[in-house]
Amino acid sequence: NDWRLPNVKELQSIVDYTRSPETTGSAAIDPLFNATAIVNEAGETDYPFYWSGTTHANWSAVAGGFGAYVAFGRAMGYMDDAWVDVHGAGAQRSDPKSGNPADYPTGNGPQGDAIRIYNHVRLVRDAATYAVVDTGQVACYDADGVEISCPEPEEDFYGQDAQYEGTQMSFQDNGDGTVTDLNTGLMWQQTPPSDGYSKADSVTYCENLELAGYDDWRLPTLKELFAIGNYSEGWPYLDETYFDIAGETVSKDEQFWAQENYVGVSAESGSSGAWGVNHGTGHIKTYPSGAGPGGGKRVRAVRGTITAINNYTDNGDGTITDNATGLMWSQADNGEGMLWADALAYAENSELAGYDDWRLPNIKELQSIVDYSYSPTATDPDAVGPAIDPIFDCTPIINEAGNDDYPYFWSSTSARFRADTDFYYAWYVAFGMAVDPDGQDFHGAGAVRFDTKALDGPAGEDAARSYNYVRCVRSIK
Repeated sequence: NDWRLPNVKELQSIVDYTRSPETTGSAAIDPLFNATAIVNEAGETDYPFYWSGTTHANWSAVAGGFGAYVAFGRAMGYMDDAWVDVHGAGAQRSDPKSGNPADYPTGNGPQGDAIRIYNHVRLVRDAATYAVVDTGQVACYDADGVEISCPEPEEDFYGQDAQYEGTQMSFQDNGDGTVTDLNTGLMWQQTPPSDGYSKADSVTYCENLELAGYDDWRLPTLKELFAIGNYSEGWPYLDETYFDIAGETVSKDEQFWAQENYVGVSAESGSSGAWGVNHGTGHIKTYPSGAGPGGGKRVRAVRGTITAINNYTDNGDGTITDNATGLMWSQADNGEGMLWADALAYAENSELAGYDDWRLPNIKELQSIVDYSYSPTATDPDAVGPAIDPIFDCTPIINEAGNDDYPYFWSSTSARFRADTDFYYAWYVAFGMAVDPDGQDFHGAGAVRFDTKALDGPAGEDAARSYNYVRCVRSIK
């Protein structure tokens, strides 16, 4: 419901100057768009002028009386007793905002510009350049993992993932072995190979792939690969209506390589780790990059422009706006660990910078601000730190092994261990080391894992903390 009339620069940005009624028999716009055919002043088949929201200042007897338009067909004028294309398809001119076109039988001005007044409209709306789509989770759960009616404000467990609706996942099966993400414009390989690859071999596979007539396939970034995940049920964390898994049955082996290598040192991968997404279990972690034991992983190729790139502004009031995603974040975290239910309430009750619509981010939103060029165990001294842009503050902690570290941060998204179990857990992002029970960095800073919601809840695979930190988010309207 946020459509509007474009300003004249926005409208001009979609003109295709390789097209015109004279040369291509079409409007001066990409054929992806529809353009209504009209009959112009000379009786020719033509295309309309389109209004912009911009006033042409100082171009009428009444100040502000003319509005700027773009001619997507011929820009007609009356010269030498005939109507001709004076300015060309794609020209920007202006028309009176009101009046009767019949009052201008030979146009207006020295070149007899056609005055139509009744011009056409093409709507526009603002959209983030980095689309963070919903997780797919539509149910609410309590601390015991039982599905409940979604709570009301001020009730326990209010503010869960399912209670906030954002951009919905939207895919198109192209019928040729590819799937297009209609939010990002990326095209994905529908059926991945069943073979396991080293990280290097996965890059080569994508570069050599010819599928559906395209040869510009590549390995996806971690944020791109995570974005297609569906967290409504899990096992697999993919919509199988559109995406096939690599194995014959769903298992933990649905581990897919991403572009990024781990800048830190992990207990499992040493200094040669590389990132991947497990679309069987929903996790993000770093894996040994070789093809030996534990190294061979799956690959799903993608093509298209990388748009999952943050663009931060420090608002000077304790908040950070990501202009790419349209999300505003608290610059500092809450400063202490808390249980999941308390984290939900903390975010809902925040009034940071005068806003009262803060919430706990879902797991895709939280992962969108991870900066995988940082780690507490980074081998480059300039990269040592939490896995987040330094524009944010991140509370230091001492971890289970007694090492300097940074916290796990709760998301509002519930998780379960396997497909036939309750949602005892909630997903978190480790902005510091993602540790094993001995407190060693095992999965990598920036990993996505889950933790038990309650102190007496069932243990997960990793060192249980239960008391995790909070970074609030709000959507910019």
